[in-house]
Amino acid sequence: MINLETFRLELLDSLYYNSYLDSGAAGAALTATFVGDIAMMYATCRSLGIGNLNPKITSSPRYEELADCPFIISVAHSVSPVKMLPVYDFATSFMSEGYEDLEAFKASFNAPFRNWIRKQGLSAGNVFYFSVAYRDYYRLPSTYSVRLGNMRSCIAKVSKVEGSPPQEYDIWGNLYTAGLVRKRWNPGEKPPSPPGPSPMLEILSSYYEIVKGLDETSWRSMVSPYE
Repeated sequence: MINLETFRLELLDSLYYNSYLDSGAAGAALTATFVGDIAMMYATCRSLGIGNLNPKITSSPRYEELADCPFIISVAHSVSPVKMLPVYDFATSFMSEGYEDLEAFKASFNAPFRNWIRKQGLSAGNVFYFSVAYRDYYRLPSTYSVRLGNMRSCIAKVSKVEGSPPQEYDIWGNLYTAGLVRKRWNPGEKPPSPPGPSPMLEILSSYYEIVKGLDETSWRSMVSPYE
């Protein structure tokens, strides 16, 4: 059994992603303080030209093609406080563009604004760590770059950690991704359960059921047959 590899992810640009809604408005999408394993796997495959792994354009993607990837990545997270950018918050009304559009205002049932935009991203310089397990003797290069976020506008540097990762680092697994892998390679098997004694489980969406505080053995059991 090989040792898991740990990688360091450094944001070279600000990162904006529609991670979750704030205040219930569609335009109020804030960025999470971690980088998801699903996003990192697609970004890595695009950067290194691995297969033709692109998510299917649908209202409810399942990301099943990730099960054919020769590696699996844990959720990337920081071991220090994440630096956020200021909140970008503005609204437009039917009366704010140099002319009055009274008919549109009435048609909106006198809504006080037409579009409300609220964004907050992560600043450049943030550093995250993630683990990688492999299948079929594949290995990631020691250094490469990826594009992340909305419009893939954020460039990030990925480098292998030589030696031990930071003492504060623990592995964050994603039950959704682990379920895809196990279903693909072990048909009929039940989805994995959070391993270990009372791990911290945080359900952020149907695609991110994050189990925190894992060690190498626990994460291996989640993502078998990767090792």
